[in-house]
Amino acid sequence: MPGQTCGPGRNFPGYRNVHVGVQRRDRQNELLELHPGDAPAAVWTLECSAIPTSSGVDLKGPYIQGRPGGRFIYLSWGTVDTSGAFTLFRRAKLLFDAIGPDVVAAAV
Repeated sequence: MPGQTCGPGRNFPGYRNVHVGVQRRDRQNELLELHPGDAPAAVWTLECSAIPTSSGVDLKGPYIQGRPGGRFIYLSWGTVDTSGAFTLFRRAKLLFDAIGPDVVAAAV
């Protein structure tokens, strides 16, 4: 984890009290389990269904984005203010097609 602060830079304001969570599909402001940016680790358990297809396994669930063959999850990075409100400043797209078929099969 990179930390809870990110200093300013050229054309970048910097951020404090940074947190990360998993974005719910089609709901940018609904996040699963925010973790502080300086936590020793962040782990999420995502509800999903594994549907066999002719090309492998298609994973679907409330936090899984994209179309078949292009599924992913968003890690949403943002700040948390004193009232607990989260403000997004960046998302990272974690692509499922980067997971080997043997790993998917073992997980299923």
